[in-house]
Amino acid sequence: MQELQMLKLHELAPEMEPDWLWDGYIAAGQITVFTAVWKSGKTTLLSHLLAQRKDGGVLLGQKVDSGFNVIISEEAAPLWQERHARLGFDLNDCFLCRPFQHSPTMDDWKNLLTRVQSYCADMDSDLVIIDPVSQFLPAGCENNQSLVQEAMRMLRRLTNDGIAVVLAHHPRKATAKLGSTARGCGAFHSFVDIMMEMYPARSGQPADPRRRLLGFSRFDATPRSLLFERNADAAGYTLVDQTFDDDFLETWHALQAVLEMSPMPLSRVEILQLWPKNAGQPKLSTLWHWLDVSHDRGLVQRAGAGTRIDPYRYSLPFSDAKPRRKSNAKEEKPDALQSLQQMLGGERLNLAQ
Repeated sequence: MQELQMLKLHELAPEMEPDWLWDGYIAAGQITVFTAVWKSGKTTLLSHLLAQRKDGGVLLGQKVDSGFNVIISEEAAPLWQERHARLGFDLNDCFLCRPFQHSPTMDDWKNLLTRVQSYCADMDSDLVIIDPVSQFLPAGCENNQSLVQEAMRMLRRLTNDGIAVVLAHHPRKATAKLGSTARGCGAFHSFVDIMMEMYPARSGQPADPRRRLLGFSRFDATPRSLLFERNADAAGYTLVDQTFDDDFLETWHALQAVLEMSPMPLSRVEILQLWPKNAGQPKLSTLWHWLDVSHDRGLVQRAGAGTRIDPYRYSLPFSDAKPRRKSNAKEEKPDALQSLQQMLGGERLNLAQ
């Protein structure tokens, strides 16, 4: 049985900033989960990270330390060879491509991590990327809290050796708060140290090359938000200016709460009428500005023509909210919205406005 180490207050060491492999996002001895929708550029960004790791460099304005990497990937080896030919990885990087030909068990997961731990020790590798983690976790593990905790505890064998771990992951289909979009049970979010979430800059416009990267962690060095686009020659990225005014940042959570709780997309007037009383209700014109900013940054998705007859209606990305058919507003009686208004402490809606 493991001996318990009891520490008195004066024996507790203050928490220090970790040794960053990629400033703010990936650190020695820490687990980072990187969530983005399928085929949106997640693996591409990680490939550019590997290229910067060869000699050390900068990615998205954040310093990247040099070092060797282990990549566990669902993709075939020729794809990584093509990326290496284009970007240039370190020749000491190791790729485990499709290591399982069957649904992995907990023993398979344990043996995989043991093998990786041994390789990292031999080659002095300090970064392990698992892309995507859902392909390698034990079957049935993702939504089982006890199994997730067991599987994640095994990752601590790597972090205890000072190795940084990055888990590329897919988002859940249902609406989720920013910072908790990674698929799986809550134990998955609570176990990791740093969370990265990447979204298209404009919801519903996949051709837009811009992406928005949100960061969540207990470290001050983690950027809260970066907006960037891939260069035309695909050789790197350029940061895009993004100016959030302070009022928007302070009220975003209230806007998010209204959209999150609604069973259907909401118009600007409906959002204003549903606004929580304790959050300081904005002017209609101010709310319009916030909604435009939110839409530009991919925080909300928008439907409708933006006319008086067919106004814009807003919902969160990945929302299950159902669009409403066009009808005379006076004839529509959305009981669910009325209930939502009462939950938020407001008055009954006057949809005729």
